[in-house]
Amino acid sequence: MKECPICRGCFPDEILHCPDDGAATTTSISGEPILDGRYQLEKRLGQGGMGVVYKARHIFLKTAHAIKVILPDLVGNDPNLVTRFRQEALAAAAIRHQNIIAVTDFGVVRGTMPFLVMEFVQGKSLQDIMAEEGAMSPLRAFELMQPICAGIAAAHRQGIVHRDLKPLNVMIQDQVPTTEGVKILDFGLAKIKSGELLGSFIAAQTTGLMGSPFYMAPEQWSDEPPDARADVYSLGVMLFQMLCGEVPFKGSSIPAIMKKHLTSNVPSLASKGVEVPPHIESVLRHALEKEPGHRTASADEFARELRAAMSSASAELKRTGDSAPIDPGKTIVTPAPANVTSPPTGSSTAFDPNAGTISASSLAEEEQKTLFAQRELAREAAAKQRFAEEAAQRLRAEEQKRQDEEAARDKERKHLEEIVAAQTKVLEEKLTQLASTMSPKTGGVDAEATHIQRAGVITGGDSFAGVASQPFPRVDVDLAPKKRSAAMPIAAVVLVLLLAGGGVGGYFIYKSRSVVATGPTKPPTDPADLPIKSNLVAITGGKFQMGRSDGPASEVPAHAVSVGNFEMDKTEVTNAEYAQFVKQTGHAPPEHWGSIKPPVGQELLPISNISYEDAVAFAEWRSKRDDVTYRLPTEEEWEYAARNGDKDNLYPWGNSWDSGRAAIQESGVGAPQAVGTYPRGMNSWGVLDLVGNVWEWTSSKASLYGGDPDKRLAQQKDWIVIRGGCYASSIKGSFPPGPVSSTIRTWVAPNFKNPFLGFRLVKPGS
Repeated sequence: MKECPICRGCFPDEILHCPDDGAATTTSISGEPILDGRYQLEKRLGQGGMGVVYKARHIFLKTAHAIKVILPDLVGNDPNLVTRFRQEALAAAAIRHQNIIAVTDFGVVRGTMPFLVMEFVQGKSLQDIMAEEGAMSPLRAFELMQPICAGIAAAHRQGIVHRDLKPLNVMIQDQVPTTEGVKILDFGLAKIKSGELLGSFIAAQTTGLMGSPFYMAPEQWSDEPPDARADVYSLGVMLFQMLCGEVPFKGSSIPAIMKKHLTSNVPSLASKGVEVPPHIESVLRHALEKEPGHRTASADEFARELRAAMSSASAELKRTGDSAPIDPGKTIVTPAPANVTSPPTGSSTAFDPNAGTISASSLAEEEQKTLFAQRELAREAAAKQRFAEEAAQRLRAEEQKRQDEEAARDKERKHLEEIVAAQTKVLEEKLTQLASTMSPKTGGVDAEATHIQRAGVITGGDSFAGVASQPFPRVDVDLAPKKRSAAMPIAAVVLVLLLAGGGVGGYFIYKSRSVVATGPTKPPTDPADLPIKSNLVAITGGKFQMGRSDGPASEVPAHAVSVGNFEMDKTEVTNAEYAQFVKQTGHAPPEHWGSIKPPVGQELLPISNISYEDAVAFAEWRSKRDDVTYRLPTEEEWEYAARNGDKDNLYPWGNSWDSGRAAIQESGVGAPQAVGTYPRGMNSWGVLDLVGNVWEWTSSKASLYGGDPDKRLAQQKDWIVIRGGCYASSIKGSFPPGPVSSTIRTWVAPNFKNPFLGFRLVKPGS
């Protein structure tokens, strides 16, 4: 069998590279990743002194399992292996309790490699939880210790001593109440009092010791056979560690640790800086007595003593958030139900005692079962392949349909454009011919004129909407007869010619009006052309802490920065203002507009889909227009404004998230919103939309606050920092590069364009 060194996936020997990450696979245990013709090994979960644990799947039942494989090197050539292993597997399966990992099957591959099949639990070990939480309160420790004691007591009633109790062998299942979610591991290799079975055999083949030095009872360091009281001692060590964050006896070597367990007094919790009610510490010391005869006799008794101590101290101890003292009697996990009896060795258990390769009469029979399993896996893989191919075919068909529809629309659009162009040409020719037949203008005489302009609009008169995309050249036709009454028949001729053009570009309306002899009439000003004044907010500079020490790598560490006075746009630059820039300079508009104007109804959305160079060009245009120097903000200025200066707020409005203050995922928006939609999200100076809506360009180049020892930015040294997040960002960090806040930052190439990215401007303050 081959394994991937990166993802730890398991593959047949012919797979030389991992199909997921491309890493070269390495040889692991011999044979195919199939045990007993039923279990497919999928991924290595871990390895200990007695074997390797894999996540596996039952090929036919499609259920998940954890399988511990005992490596052949640990077993040796033991002729009684099958019998010994069968006895221990049956005994382990007989411990039927909700707080013990259930053993559901067993087997021996090729007569040399035993394996145990257990339920698969998704969660964290007690060791991981203690590393995360540190020293626990007595209430928290009591909550975890009760189900552990219940499981150990159930094993002791079957005559089984665990002998290797430690936090790493206790699993806390995810999203399950603690009383049910605590699971004790590794009973499948424990010492069974009824005889010398595989547990002791394996121990002799490894270190000669059965247990972990920090948690071993004094008698386990000698030749004396341990009993249930050895497990009680280990429980006491674990409780000590829960309460103060460290084990009672530590040392730099195994002999040093052993000496302390045998001779040193148990340190008080007070010496570790922990204050615990004396009743609880008394129970702890009773469990850690060095002489087994003076120690708490059983796990059941240890649980009862701890429960009584908690009850005595209940006036001092309350659950977090509860208003009433804890009732220890309600949190104890009861033993297995009375109607669930543990079967004697050899009788019917929770699994088929004759299942597994343990009963195979020959190697050929085992190979036949493996072949049958491989056929099932091949059938399953073929079904997945067919499903994937059908899905891909559906996607291709949908894409082809979309392309065909788009091509048909393009063809129709081009055909209409050709018709409009032809009709326009005919109209222009007729108008030119008509103009050449007119009498020349005479000074001082009223004239009737029609002005035909782009898009079929007659300046100064009424109009109907035409084909807006069709360009029409301006044609001024001055009709100046000697008498006013003669103008009407000529105008009628013009109207007939216009209508004869087939309605090109819409409908033109002829309307007579007087024209001053000095020149043509000027069109009225379009409201959209009126300059949009800048709305800036003055911000007083100062010192503040930039970044934070508990954020993503791009935001750490927090460091002091000084910022001068400046003025900042109250909102992001809008589509409407950018459209004026495009019209006056001929600068290319954003691609998603589709023309030189934003789509109708989107004028007040923040400008987006523009590059850093586009934003700089806009700043230069507005500076020239207003005779003021505008620029993009530095990221120091941007964050200073977003964090309210020396207040160092996490959001523009404070330090806690509040819905309805910004356009992000939690606000339920799926697109950018008009600027100023969230007035409650303003900072203390009145600047809006600093968080969410669209990312904003700054003038700062990419950098890491703490320097760049790994040269990770070598290829990005000229990239530009952007700030603020966008409407797709989240306070949970589901959208890169992390949770949205006033400190969020990332960087992109200067020519990068994206519908999520816009900008606002600043100018130096006085």
